Amino acid sequence: MRDPGSDTFLFHLISNLEIGNGMKHRKHIIIYGVLLLLLLVPAFSALGEEEIGIRVSNTPIGSDGRAAVTVSLTDCGGMDSVQFDIWYDASAVMLVDAMPGELLSGGTYAFNTDTPGTIRFAYASAEGLKEGTGTAVILTFATLQDTGTAVLVTEAKASRYDGENGAGQYRAFVTVENGGITSAGSGLVPDAGITPWIPETPTPSPKPTPAPTETPAEQTPQVTQEEIPEKTSSPIMRLAYLFGALAVIAFAGAVWILLSGRKERN
Repeated sequence: MRDPGSDTFLFHLISNLEIGNGMKHRKHIIIYGVLLLLLLVPAFSALGEEEIGIRVSNTPIGSDGRAAVTVSLTDCGGMDSVQFDIWYDASAVMLVDAMPGELLSGGTYAFNTDTPGTIRFAYASAEGLKEGTGTAVILTFATLQDTGTAVLVTEAKASRYDGENGAGQYRAFVTVENGGITSAGSGLVPDAGITPWIPETPTPSPKPTPAPTETPAEQTPQVTQEEIPEKTSSPIMRLAYLFGALAVIAFAGAVWILLSGRKERN
């Protein structure tokens, strides 16, 4: 019989609320179930944080003839730098103001608005962002026509910093959801005057093709570091695999204790 005195503090708390051998085995199942959930949650969260999301809002024209378009970031915890260009139709709207949102209030930023129709934005922070989602840029436009305009993010680049795992600064890939200022007549964002930019996604390095020989020799496939996609070898992915392995061990322990409890009762 297991000595309750050697168990953890959490086990003592549950022991004070339950009695009987059958209930003790159920306690073990509950504890292992909770551990399983705690291990799986950060694992799936880490998998979803590999790409930083950039989203442009859809904004109607106000009664004063102005429209405030926001550019938001998602899954950007640990991001220490980001830069991108913003395109809009200069014949339909005029940029009145450009400022950073509350998400980027703790770093250094710069806007370049010299060319009508294009805004270049850059941000850097030595500590990296603590928050994972928020408004990055707020753009205020004065409308010249009621047609509205598409607002597109182009040439986006970002990086994260991981000091705890010794990875240092490494590249982060981005996804983009464009928006714009809706037409006063249709309530829809008009088509863009340029081809929307497609963000770059990580791809595996090509595998070399071996030269043919007269007598084909049996070869053992080898995987080199260059053949592994960048996302797979990142510290976040390795952490996700570790949590997944611990979750499997916790589940196996729960099943073993359940079977042991049935044998003792029989």
